[in-house]
Amino acid sequence: MLLWAGCAGVTPPSEPPPLSPLVPVWSDVELQRHLRVFNGEGAAGRATGTRGYVQVAQYVAARWRDFGLQPGFGSSFQGLYPTLLNYPVRLRMTRAGPDTLYFVPGLDVLPHARTDSGRVAVRDVVPVAGAGPERGAVVVHPSAQLDATLLDDLRRRGVRAVLALGPLRPALATSPVPGLMVVQMTERAAARMLDVPPGELSARLAGGGPIRLPGELAITVGVEPNRYVHALNLLGYVPGSHPLRAKELVIVCADLDGFGRLAGTLVFDPRHTGEAAAAVLELARHYAAVARLLDVPERTLLLALWSGARLGHAGLRAYLDAPVWPLDRTHAVIYLGLDPSETDTVERLLGPSGVPLYPVLLPDSLRPEEPPVLVPDPAWQPVVSARRPDDWPPPVPWSSYLDRAVARARYLAEAGHRLILRESIGLEPPVMPPAPRREPVPKDTTIRR
Repeated sequence: MLLWAGCAGVTPPSEPPPLSPLVPVWSDVELQRHLRVFNGEGAAGRATGTRGYVQVAQYVAARWRDFGLQPGFGSSFQGLYPTLLNYPVRLRMTRAGPDTLYFVPGLDVLPHARTDSGRVAVRDVVPVAGAGPERGAVVVHPSAQLDATLLDDLRRRGVRAVLALGPLRPALATSPVPGLMVVQMTERAAARMLDVPPGELSARLAGGGPIRLPGELAITVGVEPNRYVHALNLLGYVPGSHPLRAKELVIVCADLDGFGRLAGTLVFDPRHTGEAAAAVLELARHYAAVARLLDVPERTLLLALWSGARLGHAGLRAYLDAPVWPLDRTHAVIYLGLDPSETDTVERLLGPSGVPLYPVLLPDSLRPEEPPVLVPDPAWQPVVSARRPDDWPPPVPWSSYLDRAVARARYLAEAGHRLILRESIGLEPPVMPPAPRREPVPKDTTIRR
């Protein structure tokens, strides 16, 4: 009696709500943490085969270990494979004159993906229509018309270097055109090189014959000498619980790599900030926790993050060549954040194995529209400021991209979860809620580190 009376004002604690695989709670805090690591200084753009990618891979492996996933490669989450990579690490371009004119990588020039190493110094440049077999000639050509066939033809004709005029577009390739340096160059920089007003550039190049420069043009390009790099894929398991279906596999995957630094220029791509990889980490956290309490998932889940997406999906190809689970017992591939233009390519890679692909695409309202942002090496800032202070790109806070990246990661995690419910647990998921409206794009297009 006295006991009950003394505790009359105490409310017994209610039981926590049961953990349900149907209604996960995605953590914006976790997603922000992943995205800050993926886009931080240490990641240096996350290019395949670079130290920055390795640092990000170590972070992912540590988180998966904390979540309680089983490693996909024996005792490790990281598996090595060799791949070809043509990675430009240095570009220096000057034009002599009364005052030496420097062309700034990331602002005026950028290495082309198929460039080779080398050095050339010339006094003339030749528009492509007049390119002859002169060894050492520098050919000026619109970048929009540049393709592998034309580059091979120019190399055979004795051309040593090509200036591809147009917007600076970052890209990676597996191999160079041997002996040919290829440099992207803005039209504004080309006008300065020829010492003509920008409005007169087209007329100056229309003649077709060699154009005498005001001073000697020197171009030096350095490409990583080791064509093969050791790239990393990351694999982790959540074991299935069904007596029979546990022998079948559902792969939930995304791309982790980025462009990295091209000749010192950091490439930040608002369309690939690692949000799909962050969503895979959230799915790993959720299903690893659920699997400890409930008999789900039924089919085994393999969480995978690929490298080499910009090298013809080298990471996925390496896995298909040496799978850790029999392909004839692989039930499905759920690919988060796959670019719509790459869907056919991935389907062709999976075709011989007969494994169906379920791409998780972003809706138009969430798909970023901004092109990649080039962040020149800060060491060039004094040169640019002396030339024209307004030329140096103004910084933009990363937070202007972070909130939208988190929204995309949350959408991809939810959409991937609903496919897992169907393909691994055998439940028909509820209808996906509509995506939010497209948010306005920030006016600035550079990023603060």
